[in-house]
Amino acid sequence: MTVFAMFMLIFAPLATDDSGRFPWQDGWTGGKSSPPLGIDLIAIRYSDCQKETALWGWGPISKDKARECFLEKYGHEYEDDFDHWTVSQIRNYRPSSTFYSDQTIEDIQDVLIYLGRSEIEILIEEKREELALSRAANETEKVSKCPDKVDLQSYPDVLEVTDFTDRNYGGVYELDGTYNCNPKWTNFTCGKHRDGTRIQCNLFLSPEKIASKSGTWVVQPLPPSEEWEAGAFYQCPGMPWESCLPGWIGDISVTAKE
Repeated sequence: MTVFAMFMLIFAPLATDDSGRFPWQDGWTGGKSSPPLGIDLIAIRYSDCQKETALWGWGPISKDKARECFLEKYGHEYEDDFDHWTVSQIRNYRPSSTFYSDQTIEDIQDVLIYLGRSEIEILIEEKREELALSRAANETEKVSKCPDKVDLQSYPDVLEVTDFTDRNYGGVYELDGTYNCNPKWTNFTCGKHRDGTRIQCNLFLSPEKIASKSGTWVVQPLPPSEEWEAGAFYQCPGMPWESCLPGWIGDISVTAKE
């Protein structure tokens, strides 16, 4: 046995704390029979999570993974401890050891601030997460329905609708985004409600497969929807300004303006 090994065998138990840490190691608690309390214990546990989630146990530290590890293992123990603490109080709450970097201390404080959220803040955050998931699901659904992005520059900016009745569907329809994976055009002032507010008329491809497998071009005085509310519809495949028979059903005509 070497001299160093004999030294470690005799003095290591005296120099290390209850967790086997030496004074130069992160989280050393100052000797035997002095279990860390409060922020010191939190710092040790967070430091352990840093090492546990670091690449190969010693590589770059991932703040998000260390945070997730700490909350999963110990969050339930502290979820009520910081309810009445202000952010400034938590920012002044620091471990007694000087071995922790400022970044690690700030990360620990961020976790404590998170644990100290009020019930209202938790509810708002849950609703925000639900909304984000809902939006993500909607975007995924849009991508699955419309695998190719609609190039609006390849369509006329303006369509002119002539209405041969007194329904006031006629006028200029401007290119206004997409619906059902196809462009839609809107006449922002095609009529008025009884209270004087403006009526918007829309020309778009309805999912109803009356004219073709891809849907049916319609004009209606309501926002686009899957429900059939058409005031007139195009009884042909192709684009709504093209000439065909029988063409538009509902006594209107559509032309593309250059």
